[in-house]
Amino acid sequence: MAVIAEDARLVRIPWRKVALAVGGALLAVVVGFLLTNTYATLWQHRLESEWGRALRAGAPGAPAAGEPVAKIVIPRLGVERVVVEGQDRSSLRKAPGHVPGSALPGEPGNAVIRGHRLLWSGPFRDLHTLNLGSEIHVQTAEGTAVYLVAGVFQQDGSRIDLFEDTTLPYLTLVTSDPPFRADGTLVVRATMVELNGAPV
Repeated sequence: MAVIAEDARLVRIPWRKVALAVGGALLAVVVGFLLTNTYATLWQHRLESEWGRALRAGAPGAPAAGEPVAKIVIPRLGVERVVVEGQDRSSLRKAPGHVPGSALPGEPGNAVIRGHRLLWSGPFRDLHTLNLGSEIHVQTAEGTAVYLVAGVFQQDGSRIDLFEDTTLPYLTLVTSDPPFRADGTLVVRATMVELNGAPV
């Protein structure tokens, strides 16, 4: 009987230690989430001021990395964010980033914008809920372009055509998918239908 009791003690799970470890991990996740979102929100306030100054100054030259290049509004999602130039880690922590080498929004070609799905305020958190025909408005120093969603794709890298340049005025939004693993990408393709109030 003593051996059985000792064996039972050997396999006893230290629930208190497990609970503390799990609680600590969850706390770290929550704190990290709050800190990254606060950082991105503060940067958006600063970028809003910079974007206002850029608009008053008129059409700028080629934007430098991290500088405001546009403002994206997705009415269905309640998203309104200044977009910066660049897709490096530093830029995407502040705001959605325009992919260098792709067309600028409002111009002929494929304008590609990347954004985080969860952390850093998750500007593209709900892209997967967009419907065909959902509007996306993009303001640049040249004016405002209206795009309509033409497709939402979950892809693993095989649809490289979604990122290729074209003579047609497309907008391509890219974020990680699925949200917690980021094994692939979620891509929204939209077509420009209006520029500065005039049909395209």
